[in-house]
Amino acid sequence: MDSPTDGQPGMPQRLLSRFGASTVARRITGVFLGFSLAKGLNFLAILLLLRFLTEPQWALFVAFQAVRMLCPRLVWDGIATAMVRYASEYRSESGLEPMGLFRKSVLLALAIYLGLMLAGLAGRGLLAQLLFGRADYAHAVVAGLLGGVGYLLVLQQNRIYQAREEFRRYVGIILAQSVLLLAYVAGLAAMGWLHFVTIAYGLLALDLLVGGVLLAGSLTPRGATGSVASSHTLGQVFLASGLLMVYHITLVGFSQLDVMMLSHLAGQRELAQYGVAFRFYTAALLLLGAIQAVLLPHFSRRRMQGAGEQRRFVGTWFRHMVWVAVPLVLLNLLGRPLYVLLTGQRYAESFGIWVILSIGAFISLMCSPMVSILISRSRFAVVLLLGLSALVFNVAGNLALIPLIGGRGAAVATIASHAVVNVSAVLIVLFGAGEAGKAPQPAAEQT
Repeated sequence: MDSPTDGQPGMPQRLLSRFGASTVARRITGVFLGFSLAKGLNFLAILLLLRFLTEPQWALFVAFQAVRMLCPRLVWDGIATAMVRYASEYRSESGLEPMGLFRKSVLLALAIYLGLMLAGLAGRGLLAQLLFGRADYAHAVVAGLLGGVGYLLVLQQNRIYQAREEFRRYVGIILAQSVLLLAYVAGLAAMGWLHFVTIAYGLLALDLLVGGVLLAGSLTPRGATGSVASSHTLGQVFLASGLLMVYHITLVGFSQLDVMMLSHLAGQRELAQYGVAFRFYTAALLLLGAIQAVLLPHFSRRRMQGAGEQRRFVGTWFRHMVWVAVPLVLLNLLGRPLYVLLTGQRYAESFGIWVILSIGAFISLMCSPMVSILISRSRFAVVLLLGLSALVFNVAGNLALIPLIGGRGAAVATIASHAVVNVSAVLIVLFGAGEAGKAPQPAAEQT
């Protein structure tokens, strides 16, 4: 974080002053507030959908959303992470916009997704059976795959904003999506036109319009621009994209295994209890998304790639984030009555699952900079190895613990899997070989 000023009275006050004075902290806070507001708007839209859609239509919508949001991210997240890492470094060195890198990354992701989409459309019945256990959900799969094109365009524009560290626009596009969704759903409900077809294909059109217009404008040269010129550098970017794509797929894999294995190894009641606790866990991790969005381009700047600078940042980060434990401990000690009030008495047993998951939330928030640091050091193979190790650990943990203690076992396996990645990354960053990755020096081309 930015170097703080001394002289503030009292240790807590000094820590808060340092945190508040940091550009990184202000950006994280702004992104977090934007995420929170977007979640609130989305919640209102979901309430309207629950109110006006029939139960079969709601089930179709859930399946549609799963395909629409998951498939583009499986393709794009790895490519985008590599793009942000190299684009941030390039911009910090040259002061130019790496338009060639942006364009090639966007085209690569679109080409991969469109190829997978065509294959999915051809085998839509089989894909619906594999994903949802029901071949009659093929319509939801088709709509989700088509809708994924527009959603991919929006994701691509958002990551370009992240690479440029334009976080107001980054948050703005997320809020715009939420506002448009709520307005569109409310309008359909008011006119009596709200059903699966209108909401699914309306979202497709909105995403294509917003994402297409913004992305076209963003990829148009403005002022001094450049390109990551050498073929060696582009090859490295695409190799990193492949490794990080597999890494993100492993993360998605073991983030879904808990529910899948609970459904096979325990009863419906255990699955329901776990699902309620997991909702609170994802809410606690809302800050994590903001942290990761800000820190990846921050560490990818050339001046932040020295091991000493990164270790100093980590020390400061630990001193600040350890205070997150205070509200979590208070909630776990005193919050059971409020938890039961919110969830209902039938889900009271899920509070014990939440307590376990809250430990994982604390570990993730404390260790969140570490993977970004490894990526900034170009340690992509190491990151992938950690993800694969966590996946194996998750499968073994679920198989061993769910038959013994049900949802609590799935919670233990989940946080232990994340700890494999996070704690290992801490050890590598603080006690590894010690030198940040020597990324190639890309040449700038005037365009």
